[in-house]
Amino acid sequence: MNVNGFTFWTSTCAVTLVLIASFVILGSPGEQRLVRLDELRIAHLVQLTEAVDDYWEAQDELPLKMSELLDGRRLSRMPSDPETGLAYEYEQLDPTSYQLCASFDRQSASQLAVDFWIHDVGRGCFTFTHSDLEND
Repeated sequence: MNVNGFTFWTSTCAVTLVLIASFVILGSPGEQRLVRLDELRIAHLVQLTEAVDDYWEAQDELPLKMSELLDGRRLSRMPSDPETGLAYEYEQLDPTSYQLCASFDRQSASQLAVDFWIHDVGRGCFTFTHSDLEND
């Protein structure tokens, strides 16, 4: 085997090893897509939570349904699941608490900056409570 052939095979093996290592460490492109979709779902839930908080401060009550948040100031368009296009679930549990739900493709990373948003695969719900003391 000449030097060019040796260099070719060495380079090919090195590139192959790097590709295999990247798939093992980072996951496949399809896996990374699912992780990004879940991150976008969390960003949407944060946006909805901020809009509900804003509504609470202005109205001193929770909205009965999410469409009440569409006023151009809080939300100009309703966020929806980036894959299915379906609306996120909102439920008022009582006069001061509500929950938001979404369906997730992957379990969240344990090293999330905010542990509150940690979720499993499938439907995940997050509960929020407002207190009358917040508006005093």
